[in-house]
This record gives sequence, structure tokens and C-alpha cells, in this order.
Amino acid sequence: MSSRRPILVLASVFVPFVFGLGWAGVATARPSYATSAGNSCSGCHTTPESGRLQIDGTDGVLDLGTQLDGNTRGALQLFQVVPGNTVTLSMQVLSWDGVFAVQFKRLEKSGQQSSLTNFLSWLEDNVPGNTWTLQEVSNPPYYTKDDGSDGGLPASSAGPFSFDLFIDPATPPDVYDLEFAIGGVNTNSDLIYQDQHFYLEVVPEPALGASALTMLASLGAVYASRRRLGPS
Repeated sequence: MSSRRPILVLASVFVPFVFGLGWAGVATARPSYATSAGNSCSGCHTTPESGRLQIDGTDGVLDLGTQLDGNTRGALQLFQVVPGNTVTLSMQVLSWDGVFAVQFKRLEKSGQQSSLTNFLSWLEDNVPGNTWTLQEVSNPPYYTKDDGSDGGLPASSAGPFSFDLFIDPATPPDVYDLEFAIGGVNTNSDLIYQDQHFYLEVVPEPALGASALTMLASLGAVYASRRRLGPS
């Protein structure tokens, strides 16, 4: 387990971030472009793509209908985690030709099922060798998966990629709307982009189920009865 870098609970106003991309086919993560690019890499990567991003290793699918923030996402892939534990969020890039970078974001967003006053309290918990670039020029931060020197990843490095996220024990149970995105350039020099939202459900410690309680009560009654009757 890597050393954990503490990150404050992020409830501030969202500042957008964008991947810059050079025409020479080199993808770079440039937080300085954020303030002029809106809430997405698509501010520069203006060719939308589909079928290029796949989220893996989930615990199911969840449809919240209309979220508390007013968005309707439909059925999204779902990860679940108990506070005080680490969840592995996984994705891969499919059928890519060219170079690309991966973005992981929306860690500052509020809960979408129980209360807009709930926020994630988290730490990056990636193992050594699984390096994500933390973009801290703006608040809240983003993470990017690139070549480590502002360069894009080649198509042969399409993943799968994983991000290990430790959820602080104080995080309130709720459903949080997170996002992976990819921005890059293909062999035709198109600046392409795709994003995919997914849910992270923070669930409380499993309570002792009613069936287990009933079984324990029955065993207790049998034990007490045997004590009253004495040895058989």
C-alpha cells in the first residue's frame, strides 16, 4: 500500500480542467487551460467519441432517476465501498489509434441520493508503480494518467487502468457521481473525447441481518431450556 497523501473534503466551487493536445500528436495535461475550457476536456477535444471507454470490475448497475443535482444519468456502473476501506476503480480504453490521456474527476461533488450536504473524504491509495498525475493548479484537483512527462500514452497502453481510492471512515453513506474521461488525437489528427460517469456508493458497515438475529435468539432459547432441564 502506498503512502497516503491527505486530501481535504472538497466542497468548493468547481474549476474546470482540460487536456491540451499538440498537433504533433503529444497529449499533455495542462491545468492552466482550465478556466477557459468549461467543465470538460471537450473544450479543446471537440470531436465526440463513443465506445472507446469501458468501466470494469463494478458491483452492479444503479439508476437513480433524477439525481439531487437535477441531472438524470440513467443506469450507471456502480462501485461500492464501506468507509475506512479502499475501492479499486477500473477502466480501459478500447480500439484507440493515436495517443490519449485519461482523466479521473468529480471527487468534490456532493451525494446524489441522500443529501447534497454529503461529501467524500478520501485519499489516493495507489500502489507504487501505479502513477496518476495530480493536477493541483486549481481546486478541486483532477488526476490524469499520462506518460509522466506531459506526454500522451500510445494506443498500445490502453489499460486496464485502476485508481485505488481510500474512503475515510467519516464519509457519510450516499451515492456519489464520479467520472472517467479520455482525450486524445487519432491518426487523422482529430481531437477526440469521451467521458463516462459512474456511481460510487458509500455503504455503512453491514448490520447483523434479521435472519442471523433470529438464529442466535433460537440458539439462546435452546441453551436456556437445556440448562433448566439439566443433562439429558
